[in-house]
Amino acid sequence: MAETADRVVSVEIDRDRARAAAENLKDLKNVELLEGDWREELPSRGPFGLIFLDAGGFKESPEDVGAIVLSLLEKGGLVVADDMVPGLAAHDRARSFVLSNPILVGVEVLTTPESSALIAARR
Repeated sequence: MAETADRVVSVEIDRDRARAAAENLKDLKNVELLEGDWREELPSRGPFGLIFLDAGGFKESPEDVGAIVLSLLEKGGLVVADDMVPGLAAHDRARSFVLSNPILVGVEVLTTPESSALIAARR
């Protein structure tokens, strides 16, 4: 991603993962790596053209997380949420938030037989 983007901001809440990421990303001048909660770290740095979410937190609180994501996403920007479980659409608030939201146009993509991702653009 960093090879084609003007700027990448990555946030890691886990200290050990943040340190490992810092080592892996140290030579990339267009990457800003932050340690902390993305909900606190990103608002002052937006808007963004792409937001990639690990879907764990999104699935737990899609309306809250979704509202923050929408506030950070520029018009025409993309949001990607990975680690979804295919076939749970009937009772999945995260899917409902993305696929039924009038501000977004989205699709679910099967990434492996056991996982999928939601990809949506802000209208």
